[in-house]
Amino acid sequence: SESQLAELAEVDASSLAEFRRVIGGALESILHTSLPSSIDVVAFHRAASPIRGARMDKLGLARRGTGEQVPAVLLTPHNYKGVVAVAVLDGGKAGLAGPEGDWRLEVRACLRRGVAILAPDVFLTGESLAARREKVRAAASGDLPAAAAAELLPVDAQRHGSYVGYTYGYNRTLIAQRVHDVLTAIAFARSLPGAKEVRLVGSGSRSGGVWALLARAVSGDAVGRTVVEADLDALSVESFQDENFLPGALKYGGLPFFAALCAPGELLILGSGEMPDVALAAYRAAGAEAKLRSLEPAAPALERMVDWICE
Repeated sequence: SESQLAELAEVDASSLAEFRRVIGGALESILHTSLPSSIDVVAFHRAASPIRGARMDKLGLARRGTGEQVPAVLLTPHNYKGVVAVAVLDGGKAGLAGPEGDWRLEVRACLRRGVAILAPDVFLTGESLAARREKVRAAASGDLPAAAAAELLPVDAQRHGSYVGYTYGYNRTLIAQRVHDVLTAIAFARSLPGAKEVRLVGSGSRSGGVWALLARAVSGDAVGRTVVEADLDALSVESFQDENFLPGALKYGGLPFFAALCAPGELLILGSGEMPDVALAAYRAAGAEAKLRSLEPAAPALERMVDWICE
């Protein structure tokens, strides 16, 4: 299998389709999700309010026929031009606001330029994390001890510690569920009235940027320009309790190979250092080498993303 992977890494125009079939098919199986049709996603409207130059809607996004609901906020500028940026942030939609509670400068810059912003609280972030903690508190006696998000996943306590296959042979891992929720948000963004293009922003080199990159890799041409802050070694973990534990991901090349699946879409990666050879090869094979770029990270990374996502 390692020799076959090495052969796939030498991707060129004649082998690009096979690379996508093998690596793309593997990633969808590993994540156990895919991009739903826009008609398969519904939004539960919670509240709406005007903000300066825009309208804010608080939503719950769900795939039809499931009990899932992803809290989200949609900011639509009065001069909306049909571009929707799905913002996948480390702490969820709360990351759109600064320490004083006002919208971050980068958010206001996007709105001024007519770009709508959809920010979800993917699984166990923001409201989603708070709701899960409340359920745990209700089910347990006493106060809930401080716990990492990974420890809030429902598991079979008697078996999970000795063999995680009892859990993850049947359920998505934490990171896979978060990618699943990002895909739900992308599908909803595509259904918005007047939407001409969905773009993707991911912030957090081992969190939101990684979730967004994985979602982009299985979205085909449904997503346009994408900018992520991502550590391409983020899936190399040492414990199944790690929030980025994704069984099988490294066998199929990890994030460098999954980034290659984004070709020929425009992709800017912040913080990657040198771009991996396999991604460069895939973009060359697709005739889109100029559409793959990398930059050293800035602080905060969102400031580097705005101009590129709003062009």
